[in-house]
Amino acid sequence: MISNDQLFSMVRGNPILVGCIVACAALGAGIYFRSDVIPERQQALEQMTSEGRRLALNVRNGARLSEQMAVLTGASAQMQRRMIRKDELATNLQYFYRLEAETGIKLVDLRQGTGVSGSSTAPKQSGFSPVLFNISVQGDFPALLGFLRRLENGANYTRVVQASTAANVTNRSGPILLQLSVELLGQP
Repeated sequence: MISNDQLFSMVRGNPILVGCIVACAALGAGIYFRSDVIPERQQALEQMTSEGRRLALNVRNGARLSEQMAVLTGASAQMQRRMIRKDELATNLQYFYRLEAETGIKLVDLRQGTGVSGSSTAPKQSGFSPVLFNISVQGDFPALLGFLRRLENGANYTRVVQASTAANVTNRSGPILLQLSVELLGQP
């Protein structure tokens, strides 16, 4: 057996070796006792890295956010001006009377539908609903085409759902009857 004096003299004679052994023992003990924390820290590091990437993307994409918001606000305001309200029957019908006066056709029948057409694909949560109109107009062929063109490119968002024409077979130069089912984009 080695006595304490011999042990101390060996330690004094090899201080670097003893320091390395003590350091290795301390590191080994630290690794052993802290090894259960490594997976938790690894997961926390991955979460912080992904959060950092997301924030960096937000900063980069948010550089022109005020410009994009202004564009969207303008587009939304323009959409609001071009939509009708389902409850404002007189205003809605006045749109078609104005088209009648501008295009030279004659409105034979004009009715606003009470429900939404079955062909509508507008989702219920969108806040928009198509308003159905059944229209019968009469006029010559160029006037009817002008009416359709003005209807499609007019002040309101319009979609022709169904159209049919009928002509007087005995008088080919007479007026043509055009029956339409159209939807105008509206707000409930």
